[in-house]
Amino acid sequence: MLSRTVTLPVPHLPAEIAAWPIVSEEAFRTSLLDLSPVLAPPTSRLWRDAEKEILLHAPGISIDQILAMRDELWFISPSHASSGLCPVSAPFKTPQGAPNIPLGMYLSRLAKRSLSPAGMYAEPRCFFFDRHGSSKESALSSAVWQWRWISFALPPDLLLAALGPVHTLPGRVFTLTPQFRRKLKDHGFAEVHLHLGAALDFSTLWISLVLALADDSLGEGAFQSPGALLHNGRDFGPWLIRAAIARMFLAWFLSSGRNNYPSFLSYLNGSLSALTKNFTLCLQKAQHTHSALIELSNGAFGKKPPNWAVLQNIYQTLVAGWSWHNPRPTKMDAFFQLDPIARTLPPCPNHGPSAEMRLISLALEYMSGSGKQDIGFARVFWQMVRIRCLFYRHIIQRPMTPGLQWFIRHYARISPARSKVTPALRVRSAAQVSGVEYGLVSLEARITVETSDASNDGLSITVDLLRSIFNAAKKIKAEAQCPKFEFGLVVHFAKDRGKAARLGLNSAFRLDKAKNNQLLNKASIDQPDTIPPWLNFNHLRFGNFFRNKLEEMHIFCDVLKINPSFLYLVRGVDICTDELAVPTWVMKPLFEMAREAGHKASLALQHQGQKVPPLGVTAHTGEDYAHLLNGLRRVEEAMFYLASQRGDRLGHALALGQDPHAWAASCGSVAMPIETRMLDLLWEWGMYSREEAAATGERRGYIEKEIARLSLKIFGCLVSPFCLSNAMTFIHKTCFLSAMGFFRGVSLPSSKQPWRNIFPPKTQRLLDAPDATSDSQAWRSKFPFGDPDPKHLAALYLGDTGVFLRGREVEYVKTIEEASALDSLQKALRRKAAQRGITVEVNPSSNLLIGNVGDFRQHPLWRMTMPEGEDAALPVRIAIGSDDPLTFATTLPDEYQLLWETLKNAGLSDKDTEEWLDRVRENGLSSRFTLPWPENLSLDWNWSGKMARPRHPSHP
Repeated sequence: MLSRTVTLPVPHLPAEIAAWPIVSEEAFRTSLLDLSPVLAPPTSRLWRDAEKEILLHAPGISIDQILAMRDELWFISPSHASSGLCPVSAPFKTPQGAPNIPLGMYLSRLAKRSLSPAGMYAEPRCFFFDRHGSSKESALSSAVWQWRWISFALPPDLLLAALGPVHTLPGRVFTLTPQFRRKLKDHGFAEVHLHLGAALDFSTLWISLVLALADDSLGEGAFQSPGALLHNGRDFGPWLIRAAIARMFLAWFLSSGRNNYPSFLSYLNGSLSALTKNFTLCLQKAQHTHSALIELSNGAFGKKPPNWAVLQNIYQTLVAGWSWHNPRPTKMDAFFQLDPIARTLPPCPNHGPSAEMRLISLALEYMSGSGKQDIGFARVFWQMVRIRCLFYRHIIQRPMTPGLQWFIRHYARISPARSKVTPALRVRSAAQVSGVEYGLVSLEARITVETSDASNDGLSITVDLLRSIFNAAKKIKAEAQCPKFEFGLVVHFAKDRGKAARLGLNSAFRLDKAKNNQLLNKASIDQPDTIPPWLNFNHLRFGNFFRNKLEEMHIFCDVLKINPSFLYLVRGVDICTDELAVPTWVMKPLFEMAREAGHKASLALQHQGQKVPPLGVTAHTGEDYAHLLNGLRRVEEAMFYLASQRGDRLGHALALGQDPHAWAASCGSVAMPIETRMLDLLWEWGMYSREEAAATGERRGYIEKEIARLSLKIFGCLVSPFCLSNAMTFIHKTCFLSAMGFFRGVSLPSSKQPWRNIFPPKTQRLLDAPDATSDSQAWRSKFPFGDPDPKHLAALYLGDTGVFLRGREVEYVKTIEEASALDSLQKALRRKAAQRGITVEVNPSSNLLIGNVGDFRQHPLWRMTMPEGEDAALPVRIAIGSDDPLTFATTLPDEYQLLWETLKNAGLSDKDTEEWLDRVRENGLSSRFTLPWPENLSLDWNWSGKMARPRHPSHP
């Protein structure tokens, strides 16, 4: 029997157990304040919840193992307690008399086990194993990796704030070793893969969120997301607004109120009374405020909770509207001053402790001193902290949830909270998380084109966005006093499965054709965003999706027509997001348009005496796949049709480095649509036919039989691999798609389907016959004498609903039988990538989570460019990027340090490690798309003509 195996990262489990008392929904529901060693309530409920969740996500782990981890992390060992090494000075006692561990003490202990203060920074420490008996170098390496996993579980600034008194707090965590920091500073490095929308740290996003909560445009349901915490995110809005209100009162109390009131609740009552008398709040709003904080304290809504609008209005009154009415700042320190509690607890400049960190530190100090008995304060404070931590885990890609679908959800959750971070500020943040202070030479940030109902409005919005980003980058370069610093944008075009998929409501693979047409007619008028990509207006699959992307591409090309000098800033195009949603042939015509626009802009600048290379191309590919063969096919398609010129790049491309034998053994069998299986085998057959890879054993004969069997199921007739290959070639030709009507104007569906015009009249009558798309016997009669015309087959593939739906049938494929073939194909692709000079953008932490790489030593990047071993003869150039620093809780310097630690753990010498990393660092610099900017570079709107809108790109 074949079975699937899962690799569980060792540090993940203790990190989750350590964070559970602070971050879990159960701890929030029970308002947990301390941990009972004898598991008195509510600790018993917390552990029951933790045990269920952890065992559910940790196959192969026994209860005894997690009990041992829990005891070591949650509680104080009897020997330490009796010896006074870890004194427990807590007022809480269980009925049995055993001392409880207050959460403040627990968090402080966890912080000091995880981090070691070092001036302005804090350095990671081993917090759950390898703390004793290891060499100093080994302990440092373990500390970096353990910090990597604890940072997925808890906000780093929470642990920083718990390190000690507020005046001694470090501002951030620093993982770079002095040796490696000097190396980067002296020689420089490049960021080649960074999405600007997630180029933030959590502290910055949190300030934006607490500002956005006071904005009328933010609704209660803005945080809903499939699979999210707090009832799929439905309750996030109500709890966040309560936490934001509580945060204001906590800050006021710690700043001055605790000197005049015996407890937080007495201060709250007095404060609300004063606000009511001063007419800042009416009596009813004061009562709602009190009710909201009681609900937060209890972790449950009351019978008649205050509604969203009321609480938002109260919050607006409390913050007094001062922060968002001021001019939006363009520097990070100025933005941190906008925090509503910054008036009470001012943040420190230059990456010092934020207002949030000061609030947490003062609260811990109060609860361990004069406020030991202030239970009301403790309940409100810890509940506020938990909501913040839950939101952190809401947006951070969770370990053990692999695949791009989970990433798409986590990335989308950032949007409601990000609205107060201007594009200029995002550029600042991107430079900071990429390491501009450590020698960053080149920064490429990725953005999307802004569209609107009116194309001219979309163009204006996009130009304004680009100019704002350009001005911010110029200021960073001037302030950093780094004449070599370069900045550029890569515009990406996202693949998407439609609104239903974004909501986690993917429809079944088989739908009634009549119902499809009804949906199409209704959606085209009422809700065009609800149409799945394969339903379309021009009766060709993905026609609706293409129409939307075509509008984006027109705007992109128009920008370069307005002023060719935008080519200095816009340096490339990319395809990203849901890799499996849309095939390569849909994107190919769009990239042809982009290349043509880039060449024209380059020529226009050349006539002005400026030598600016055309656009570069990169493509996210080979990252998300059910079957490795599918990942390899998509990598080759991207190299051939998209990133086809020397100097182009591929994003991730993990399929090039995945160990085929290990992958096949771990998967067992894979469920996949038969159309995908047929196209994968067809690509493999093509590799053998072109003698680019050697077929193993009877593999080629098996493939030909399988293609014939699957084509009979899908098309209703036996089709040879040669004919099917020619049909797929037509589909990738822009001129053929144009002739089929793929670029025609949008209109409602009619009985006359333009793609059928390619058939002779007799075949058209057969296509119009009753049940022609579902009766396989009727389909066979169309081609009684061997293979059909490849053009006709391509037309059926593109336009017939029955062909599409039959291709959704699912089959299971045994992977272990294909390992040798996959190994041969992968080596052939690596040779091809090396010969073409393709660079692969590798994002270690992103791959760790999306690719479910449990042990970083098994990361596919090592097989792409091995430091040593048999695969070292098949190197693929790789460059390191951070991808989405917020979503993956990382920075670019952290990514380099992780690679350093991995190589050292693998037994490489310092010299070999340094040489390998130098080669990778140089690859990033040599493969960058960015350019130096002329001092007089201007990106003004200097073209007043009407934008030409071709119906389709030029024929190849």
